[in-house]
Amino acid sequence: MTATYTFDVFSSLDGFGAAGGNWTGYWGKEGPELLEHRLAQYSEDQRIVFGAKTYRAFAAMLASSTEGSDVRDPWVTRMRSLPATVVSYTLKGPLDCLNATVVRGDAVDVGAVLRRVYATLAQSGRLVFSVEHPIITSSDQAWQGREPRKAWLVDDYFVTGWRETEWMGSRVVKFHRTVEDYVSLIQSAGLRLETLREPAPAAQRFASQQEFRRRQRIPLLLLLSAIREGSG
Repeated sequence: MTATYTFDVFSSLDGFGAAGGNWTGYWGKEGPELLEHRLAQYSEDQRIVFGAKTYRAFAAMLASSTEGSDVRDPWVTRMRSLPATVVSYTLKGPLDCLNATVVRGDAVDVGAVLRRVYATLAQSGRLVFSVEHPIITSSDQAWQGREPRKAWLVDDYFVTGWRETEWMGSRVVKFHRTVEDYVSLIQSAGLRLETLREPAPAAQRFASQQEFRRRQRIPLLLLLSAIREGSG
């Protein structure tokens, strides 16, 4: 049996994964194609994995919504019906929002998460995950408020660790790692790196050439896939 582990990051170029005011959840770009794509992603049986903060944000969003609202798109309804795991030291089950169980752990400890994935995958099972690109997480010194970002300063790239930054109108903490760090963590967990990609924007996805050119300036995500080999 082959299993695929997919880590889904849903984020804008500037890192706003879910915001209020003028920064709506899809930034006004949802469209039928995106909604159909996300519904198709959850059409097969699978397990959803959350960190504690993501789970809390998702639960709060659902609690404040009503039947028929945009928050409860068909793909959200489908996702809620799937089994889920929440990795947390602070949350305790049972959880009402999702069909979820709590596993004690720290989602920031990527090495431990990857070792657990290795132990879960069958032979030839595949792990696919994406993270905010290290070019973005290294520094936010060029950040200019809530306007579309026009400059990115790469600084302290090899100084890994916590970064405090502005996100969704408040100060939050992210964890910066280098590209090499992610590759080394995959290999240390016993997995073989299969693919490393920096997804490029497609011109047909943008209404203006100016915005397309802006999106071409840096990669948003680092996408990696790895496979478990052998029978151990």
